[in-house]
Amino acid sequence: MVVERFLSVSSKPSLMIIQAQIGACGTCINSNIYEGLDDVYFVAHSLAPERIFKKKTVEDMPPAEVGIIDGPICLQGREESIQLAELVREKSTILLGVGSCTVGSSAIGGFITEDCSRLLPFFCPFLRTRHPKVEDVVSFDYKLPVCSATQEGLRKFVKAVLDNDKAHIRYFEAPGTNTIRAVTEAEACMGCGTCAMACPTRAISFVEQRPRIDGATCIRCGACFIQCPRTFFNAEALSVDRFNQSPDPYLGYYQEMYSARSKNKTTLDVSQDGGIVTDFLCYLLESDVVDAAVVAGSYHGWNPVPQVATSPREVAASAGTKYSVSPNVQGIQDAVDRGFGRIAFVGVPCQVQGVAKALAYPFGDRYYHSKIAVVISIFCMENFLFNELRSIVEGKTEIPMEYVDKMGISKGRFWVRTEDRNVFTIPVKYIESYAQKSCSLCLDFCGELSDISVGSVGSPQGYSSVIVRSNNGKNLFNEFSSLIECSPLSEEGVSTIRNLASLKKTKNGMITRELITHKRWSILDTLVDIINPLP
Repeated sequence: MVVERFLSVSSKPSLMIIQAQIGACGTCINSNIYEGLDDVYFVAHSLAPERIFKKKTVEDMPPAEVGIIDGPICLQGREESIQLAELVREKSTILLGVGSCTVGSSAIGGFITEDCSRLLPFFCPFLRTRHPKVEDVVSFDYKLPVCSATQEGLRKFVKAVLDNDKAHIRYFEAPGTNTIRAVTEAEACMGCGTCAMACPTRAISFVEQRPRIDGATCIRCGACFIQCPRTFFNAEALSVDRFNQSPDPYLGYYQEMYSARSKNKTTLDVSQDGGIVTDFLCYLLESDVVDAAVVAGSYHGWNPVPQVATSPREVAASAGTKYSVSPNVQGIQDAVDRGFGRIAFVGVPCQVQGVAKALAYPFGDRYYHSKIAVVISIFCMENFLFNELRSIVEGKTEIPMEYVDKMGISKGRFWVRTEDRNVFTIPVKYIESYAQKSCSLCLDFCGELSDISVGSVGSPQGYSSVIVRSNNGKNLFNEFSSLIECSPLSEEGVSTIRNLASLKKTKNGMITRELITHKRWSILDTLVDIINPLP
C-alpha cells in the first residue's frame, strides 16, 4: 500500500525527489515548484531542452522517496523514454504522474499542445499524433491527469503527497478521468460553469444551460472533469482547506449568524427579501474592496446568464433571484479576461462548490481562481432549467413570462408578481418535480464553502438571514453592518435553517446512495465522500 511505503520514509528530516521529463516536450512543471520543500534530482530525455533545472546524469540517479514523471513517451525516442520511466519507478518509493499525456484514462490525453511544442528547439513531425502514455509501461501511485497544470496546483499537490494528506490526494490513486461529457450524459451536471472556466482551449460553451464541447478545439486534457464538483468532492477536506476548520454536519463551518435588511427602499423593491446581497455588493464596489462582481443577470427575460457588474447601477439591474440555472463560474473567466483582479462572486451552493474546488485543486483554470476576493452564496433547495421554469409559471399560474416582474419562495409557497403588482402563489410541493435531476445530488442548502451565505429562511418576512463563515467574510460584514439593519439571528431562526439543511442532506443523500448502490449512474462512484459522513 502507498500509505505504508510512505510512512516508512516520511520520518526522515529531508526527502529526495526525482523529477523526470520522459519525452522531448512537456510544460507541466515549468517553475521551481519545490522551492522550500526538498532536494530535487532532475533527469530528462536526451532530446528535451534545458528548463528550470540543469539535467543530471541518469546513471547517477539516487534512490528517492518521491518520483515525479511528466511528458509522454517520445515517438522520436521511444526506447529511451521507456527505459527512463522504468528506472525512475525502480528508484522511487512513491511515483506521481503529472499531465494527461503521462497518465489518465483511455478517453483523454496523449496529445501534444502548442504550448508544449513552443519549447522544442526543433520541428516535431508527431505534434498532432496521439502519444502513448507512460502509465502503459510503469505503475503510478498517484495520477494527476491535467494539461497543463498550474504551478500553484502542482506545488500544493506535491506538498500533499509529502505530507501524506490522504483526504486531499486519495482520489488521484485511480482517477477515472474523462471529459465533462461523462457528467452531462449521467445527468449529473448542475450547469455551474466550472468546466468552462477550467478549459485551457476555450472549447466549452453553454447551450441551453448545459456545457457543449467543440471537438475541433478540445485537446481531451481532462481539466474540465477534474475541476467539476460532480466528479470527486470531499466536503470535510474542502472545509479544512478553506477555513482550517471541520464543518458543522448540516450548516458547514460558520462563526456568526444575523438577520438583516437594507435601509434603502429602492434596493428593497428590486431585491430579494432583505436586499442584503445587493447592498453588500454595492458596498464592496464603492469601498474599492472589489473591482467587479460576477452575478446572474439576464438578457432575455428570466433566462439568466453570468454578468460582470462593475457599478452599483449594474448590481441593482441584476438584483433578485432568477430561479433558473446560470453558469456563473464561467463569469469569473470573463471578468479576469476583461482585466479585473478583485472579484466578488455570487452563486448558489453548487456553483460555490465549483469555486471551492478550484481554490483547493487549482490545476486546470490557470490563474482565474486567484482573482476571487469574496464568495457569497444564496440559499438553494433546488433549481430549474429555463424551459421547466417557464412551464411552472405559465402552466401553473397562467402568467406569460414576459409579464413577470418578480418571483420567489416563501413559507412553502412559490409566488410570482406581475408588472401590475398582482401576486399569484402555488405550494412548493407542486413544482418540485420540475427541478433539474442533478439537484438531487446536491447536499448543500446554504453554501457551506462560501465566505458569507444569504437567504430568507430563518428571518422574519422582508429580512435576510446571513451566515458569516470565513475570517475574510467576518471582517467585511462587520464593516458593512453599520450601514444596514442588523441583529443576531434568533435561536429559532438558526434551528429553522438547520432543519431545512438537514432535510436536504437526508433526502438527497438517500437518493445518491440508491443511485450509487444500483450503479445507475457510474460516475456517482466518485461522490461517495459526500454521503459517507451522513447519519
